[in-house]
Amino acid sequence: MNKRVSFLLLVFALVLSLAACSNKTDESDSSKDSNTSNGEQSGTDQQEDGKDTDVKNDLTIGLTMDEFEEAFNANAERRKLPFTIKDYEWLENDGMRTASIQLDKDVLLSVIEMPENKEIKAIKLELEGIEAPREDANVLMETVIESVQPELNDEEKQRILDEVYPLKEETSEAFERTNRESYWEDFHYILRYEQSNWYEFIVANREDTQFSKD
Repeated sequence: MNKRVSFLLLVFALVLSLAACSNKTDESDSSKDSNTSNGEQSGTDQQEDGKDTDVKNDLTIGLTMDEFEEAFNANAERRKLPFTIKDYEWLENDGMRTASIQLDKDVLLSVIEMPENKEIKAIKLELEGIEAPREDANVLMETVIESVQPELNDEEKQRILDEVYPLKEETSEAFERTNRESYWEDFHYILRYEQSNWYEFIVANREDTQFSKD
């Protein structure tokens, strides 16, 4: 009788021991699943946050000042233009910095850069539009266009010029004073007026709402 009771007690102890081990295993698996789920969620959130950050900060035109300077000077030399980007200083304002280059007494080129990644946010060309012959204005704008989008062919560059440049004849009376714009791939080209006889030609990222034709 005593042997039987002892045997039953031993079996009962083994059953309790196995049940305890099973509970611990279940809890461990549950904890692992929970951690994995949280880890996956955290990683996903971080990826989404990273995407949002990239989108918010990617309002540049995809080249640095050094790259633009080299391309502009090469294109100006090829076209035999008396303009060269060489001497300029950066002025910082609102998290950006601007270089103003006086190419000629009536031609000012401004480059806005994002200091954190050294990429250009926008390029602004200002010149005396009413009094300048159409060829002079066109060749300056075309030089800027081909310096930021060298892959464009002549027909594509001309389409942009036709959309933004309103002068139809060689006389100043034919100059239509309306702000105009053109989009090409990731680029936004704008022609707008700031004074009675000056206009500005702007190149920016098409998603950048800071620049518009109005």
